[in-house]
Amino acid sequence: STDRFAIRPQSFSFSVTDANRTTAGTTNTLNNTAIPGTTVHNAGQPFTITATALNGAGTPVATSNYSGNPTAVLSTCASPACTATTGNLTLGTWNASGGTVTTNTASYNNVGAFALQLLDSTFAAVDNNDGTSAAQITISSTAINVGRFVPDHFAVSLNTPVFGTACTLGTLPFTYLGQAFNYVTSPVITVTAQDASNNPTTL
Repeated sequence: STDRFAIRPQSFSFSVTDANRTTAGTTNTLNNTAIPGTTVHNAGQPFTITATALNGAGTPVATSNYSGNPTAVLSTCASPACTATTGNLTLGTWNASGGTVTTNTASYNNVGAFALQLLDSTFAAVDNNDGTSAAQITISSTAINVGRFVPDHFAVSLNTPVFGTACTLGTLPFTYLGQAFNYVTSPVITVTAQDASNNPTTL
């Protein structure tokens, strides 16, 4: 008989970084889950995720043939900058080299911080139909906290205020110089926090 089977990595280790708050890179680690702090990244702007597939040895090393496409699982974290719900994380395109996959086009469309886990349930999919459990097929990482994301910019809109006059002569409304007046329509300035694609950051 014959049976195709897969030998998969045991786990991932990974990091989330940027060059600055609007550019992908590896200068800063995005792990700030406190409200204060200098490490922030603009919502909707690209950042970098680097994941290395590891074997199950006591001192794990990279499995150099891995070239899969991990997926992301987001959950809430428990620090001051963590939000009660999460936004949408886009991973972009993974590039593989020596068992490490990297994306420089990841983006998150909201604000705050969250916990992130990477999974790959397709690398060993050849074993899907031979009774192998999903847990045995899936490569996973431990979850790490990622943040803090802030609005990319603010959109400002103004209404059209209308003065209310104090006096009327016939049908002619007027206000004397120095006389108090009110607004019929008060001025309103609306400021909306947005991501890089001009979508509101709702969290």
